Amino acid sequence: TYIDDIAKEAGLSRSTAYRIGRTRQEILEWVAQSRISAMEVALKEKIGKYRSLGDALVHGTVDTVRLARQDQVFMSTLQAAGYQGFERVLLDPRSHVIEQLQNVWGHLIAKARLKGEIRHRLSDSDVFEYMRAMQFILISKEDMTEKQQSEFLRKFMVPALTVG
Repeated sequence: TYIDDIAKEAGLSRSTAYRIGRTRQEILEWVAQSRISAMEVALKEKIGKYRSLGDALVHGTVDTVRLARQDQVFMSTLQAAGYQGFERVLLDPRSHVIEQLQNVWGHLIAKARLKGEIRHRLSDSDVFEYMRAMQFILISKEDMTEKQQSEFLRKFMVPALTVG
């Protein structure tokens, strides 16, 4: 993959691509981050519709994975970035993914905390880190159906984050 190819696929001019980043990796990461930002609005809307925190965590995470996988630019960008780039986009502490998770989930998590639904010893940072790790796992495990993802999340994510 060349920078010109990345620019073309992302709908950018060559000069814009070079302003975004000096290396192929930087540009790929920028494209992935911008695609995640584009998903924020749809996710906020979906997450607000679930009745319980557990349902929101499970179905909102499955919705996130579905949106990510359906976004061909996002997935091809992650694939072009390779595993290390994929990991850097989604897990690196300097990544904007935590900020995006806070934008999407912050209100719901704050409300759940006030109701006493979040485990007491977990900070918001802990909650968002755990959510980010779960999303990374599910996006990278393409062999899991949405039903299997839901079961996995109910078994591991809900008990880890909520008071049961």
